[in-house]
Amino acid sequence: MNAINLTREEISEITGKTRSKAQYRALLGMGVPCKLRADGVPIVCRRAYEQKMGVDITEKDKENSTEPNFEMLA
Repeated sequence: MNAINLTREEISEITGKTRSKAQYRALLGMGVPCKLRADGVPIVCRRAYEQKMGVDITEKDKENSTEPNFEMLA
């Protein structure tokens, strides 16, 4: 199951930074939409990040769908 927001480890890997303020600045510099929590830790919506990185969300949603793939039955 994918979490709605990126994990702290993922944000650190993406930005190459360990400190929250530096991560926030790096994310903004990359054009990734993010917010700061009350404690200063950046929050990044996984879907927004994936869209920014060019992931085709419709295909991803299709993969995660709980509806059967009827095309496979033909």
